[in-house]
Amino acid sequence: MIESRTFSVSGQTQNAFKVMHELRLRNLLCDVILSVGGKEFTGHKVVLCGCSPYLCAMFTNGMLESEKAQIEIQGLESWAMGELIEFMYTSVIEINVDNVEGILQGASLLGLHQLRKMCATFLQSQLTASNCLAVGACSIDGMLYAVGGECALVDTQEDTLYLRCVECYDPVLRQWVPKPDMKVARSFVAVAGVGKYLYAIGGEDRSTSYSIMEKYDINTETWSFGPNMKRKRSGAGVCVCDGKIYVAGGYDKTLHMDRASVECYDPSTDDWTFVTEMEKARSGLSLIAIDHNIYMIGGRYKTADQYFDVAERYNTITNQWTTLWSMNQPRAWPGIAVYDGKIYLIGGFDGSYRLRSAEVYDIDRDRWSFISNMLVGRAGCGASIV
Repeated sequence: MIESRTFSVSGQTQNAFKVMHELRLRNLLCDVILSVGGKEFTGHKVVLCGCSPYLCAMFTNGMLESEKAQIEIQGLESWAMGELIEFMYTSVIEINVDNVEGILQGASLLGLHQLRKMCATFLQSQLTASNCLAVGACSIDGMLYAVGGECALVDTQEDTLYLRCVECYDPVLRQWVPKPDMKVARSFVAVAGVGKYLYAIGGEDRSTSYSIMEKYDINTETWSFGPNMKRKRSGAGVCVCDGKIYVAGGYDKTLHMDRASVECYDPSTDDWTFVTEMEKARSGLSLIAIDHNIYMIGGRYKTADQYFDVAERYNTITNQWTTLWSMNQPRAWPGIAVYDGKIYLIGGFDGSYRLRSAEVYDIDRDRWSFISNMLVGRAGCGASIV
């Protein structure tokens, strides 16, 4: 004979919450009022405690608010609080592009971790090349590719979402098309195109910088790993010269050091080699190739938070560096382009401001001069001549 047996009644908890939700709507047995942005919301402490670690600590840990019948909540918009209270009672919420930011902020504050993950998943599904940070970009075979990057879910480093996603802009169709993801999510990745391959090199996530290289075959639309660089680096400068990829500088997040080294990848030998180092270690520099020369301009020495006006030229044939006339203004992460034999540098960051200023370098005269300011200050921007 069985002396005891344990039974479980499915749906009982759900039914109980349904009853409590109906009681709240009728303002019955409510024992707390939450005031947000001048609007009041009634509720039951026991329900709110069961759903929100933040409110549970407020009600039970002897805090001043635990003795109050009305509590003011800071850092939330009233409409978001209404949605969140409804969610705590019903487990149902609609997330859309208009409310996701407010819902995510509230879920983070109240400790609604599952809802926070839902918001992150929704945001990731909405990511495009226009709303990502530190994204790599490259044009190959007449198409523009946006690779990796990061998205700040809320205004803290811990909530940065590092991306594997890749998009391609078709100028004929005038639309962005998603492509297969990279294998490793990262931002501040160096991107270059040679032949039928798109290369994603280095970069970083929250904990480390990378030396890895992935290459994307635009014909088969598949990613594969290539040989690693000899050094980890993120925020490095990159360009293609004479069919080879040059990656310069960058920051090693693991060793907390800026790099002056420059590496060259030869697709014909599938190998990385060091070339002569730059004069100054830095990241956030811009590279551009003209004939057999590579111009490496600006940048930041992160260790000392120092921003540079330096310009250097590397000759790929002689393997020698030449120090050029300095820019008129220090800047890191500027946009760069060449037109009519002159180098144009726009925007950037000088340690205090995102810059509106732009400069042009006359190669023959070895001189920089300002041109008209942009209307909006910006850093990490792209530049191109059409």
